[in-house]
Amino acid sequence: MNWLIPLLSVIAQTEEAPVPQRPIDPTFMIMILMFLGFYVFLIAPQRRRQRETERMLSSIKKGDRVIFAQGIYGTVREIEEKTDEKNPRAPKLVLLTVEVDKNTRLTVRRESVSHVLSE
Repeated sequence: MNWLIPLLSVIAQTEEAPVPQRPIDPTFMIMILMFLGFYVFLIAPQRRRQRETERMLSSIKKGDRVIFAQGIYGTVREIEEKTDEKNPRAPKLVLLTVEVDKNTRLTVRRESVSHVLSE
């Protein structure tokens, strides 16, 4: 037992060598820069366009002139919101009745509008 005390005192006196800190791995930095590039050039502009489109679609009102994705021009005459009775959590379906000509009216989903023409 007498040999244990000097051994413990020697162990306690020795300091651990400092672990050298590694600089940031260049591969990791390249991956971070690539992610930032994707975000700045791809993700952020797409999100901005999506917000603008949602804002444009939600602002459609009666009397607005619209263009559909298929190239059809018309004037909104009626806006109707429908809900699914079987699934109340489902998003509302918004239907537009659009007058294309004097005697021609189309009922379409609001999402099919590509542009709202300013008066």
